[in-house]
Amino acid sequence: MMKEMVFIFPEDVLGEPRRGAKISYSGDTRFNGDLIRKALDSDILIHESTFSIEDSDEAVLTGHSTTEDAANAARLSKSKVLFLTHISSRYNNKRKLLEEARSIFRRTYLARRNMKVVVFTENEYTSLHIYG
Repeated sequence: MMKEMVFIFPEDVLGEPRRGAKISYSGDTRFNGDLIRKALDSDILIHESTFSIEDSDEAVLTGHSTTEDAANAARLSKSKVLFLTHISSRYNNKRKLLEEARSIFRRTYLARRNMKVVVFTENEYTSLHIYG
């Protein structure tokens, strides 16, 4: 039987606030200003990049992004790292697409199926699995 009430407040059990990892994901879409605002200062931006810059007309018609769109999203959102995903199977030379994006945003990488990325923030790390 409890004889007196004990109150526990957040400050009794929580440490100092610390920044976690911010990971933003762009689904299957065109360049979007809302994404830029929501992805601001992301540690990682995962962005679909279905088409090469050379096929930007088709990207517009089909509602997809290009390597240029993805790289500009990373640059404008001030993301630290960009991973390109959802690249069309028509491209045998994915390195060319990577170079297109890197000409705009240097810290760009190609996502691979079942890729695992470790994100370090302050004194901690977070593990991220990319399944796409």
